[in-house]
Amino acid sequence: MGIIDQKKKRIFIWVPGTGGHDVHPAFRDAVKMICGEDAQILCVEYPATWNMEDSVPKGVKALKKLINEIKWKIDYTTQEVYIGGSSQGAWVISEAYEDPEIASFAHKTVLFGHPGLAKDHAHTYSEKDNVLEFNHPDDPVTYGWSEDRKKMVEAFSRAQKGDAKALCYILWLAIRNPVRLFRFLYIVLIHLGIITWNTSPHDYSQQFPLAVYWLIH
Repeated sequence: MGIIDQKKKRIFIWVPGTGGHDVHPAFRDAVKMICGEDAQILCVEYPATWNMEDSVPKGVKALKKLINEIKWKIDYTTQEVYIGGSSQGAWVISEAYEDPEIASFAHKTVLFGHPGLAKDHAHTYSEKDNVLEFNHPDDPVTYGWSEDRKKMVEAFSRAQKGDAKALCYILWLAIRNPVRLFRFLYIVLIHLGIITWNTSPHDYSQQFPLAVYWLIH
């Protein structure tokens, strides 16, 4: 997992979003288009499930482990490291960056569709202009919530296991926030393929080329 190709000038680390277990194809294509063959992409392996109470901490641990594995193998005179993550992957990165040593490892970092349930966002842990966060204004995943963040994370995790009380709590939140509920349902229908005439505001693949260009410049 942490094998570095010393012939590659640019090393990218990708943290997948919920349900993802590989580098996003559009991100891989963007790296190849802009960097050619002079780049390597490593993918962080973690559960990436809706049980975020379990999945996110494991993702943080996996990202830190990968960084600690490769930081001794990088030739800092000729190589640069960049980190990117989408959705839950962005959440994982933001929590990992609470550790200053981890936060200072990458040359630059990009986050896409950073969940509003995350504790931190780019402006809270980036002292330099080396973290860029892409959040679509109509993406409900990125919205902040007035309810207790920890309680909501626990509810989503329990709901995945079929907990009726957790499902009722989420339904109650939905009733209190009908506009957000509508937007969530809208992107769910898009991802299920029921709505085909529009793209999801939680799909950031069109921003990947711009992000990769920003990373290496």
